[in-house]
Amino acid sequence: MKYKREWPHSVYLVLDAKNDRVKIGYASVPKQRLRTLQSASPSILSLALTITFQNKDAAEAFERHLHDRFDGYRIRGEWFEDGAIILDYVRHQYCPSPEQIQAYLKAAVGDLTPADPIKQREMWVMLKTVQYEADEEEDEYDELSKGMALLAWRWYEDEAAMRPEAIAQANAFAEYAGLAA
Repeated sequence: MKYKREWPHSVYLVLDAKNDRVKIGYASVPKQRLRTLQSASPSILSLALTITFQNKDAAEAFERHLHDRFDGYRIRGEWFEDGAIILDYVRHQYCPSPEQIQAYLKAAVGDLTPADPIKQREMWVMLKTVQYEADEEEDEYDELSKGMALLAWRWYEDEAAMRPEAIAQANAFAEYAGLAA
């Protein structure tokens, strides 16, 4: 069996300021993707924002979330109108300081807060995505809590094996989310 290395990927927002449009995509090297986009565009484009994830699947899921969130602004494909508004929203909702992320995760998942800053940001974005979707569906807080528990439990299946003190907490999350056998 061949070892497959997972590379970090980033969700990026490329801004066309002249036309107030933004492209939401993901790539392993956003600056390289910007160069490709720039060569095909008559407008000057800028890499306005990147959010890095541990792997392609996580980046792709977050990109899909943003596409769904801003579907009403879609021009075509991955390009959206009102780019400055979208960029400000994403910065405000998904780009807090490392200290804000740590405080949020500590309150949400306690001792399961990962040490790695990239994992912290990724987990924070996943939990905020669940919160947004629960708010959109006007779910009860209990459903939001179960969603957060489910994400934390899935996130830490492997981590629990490495950190014995996390096993009890991960199992409690699993039981709360209805995953326990």
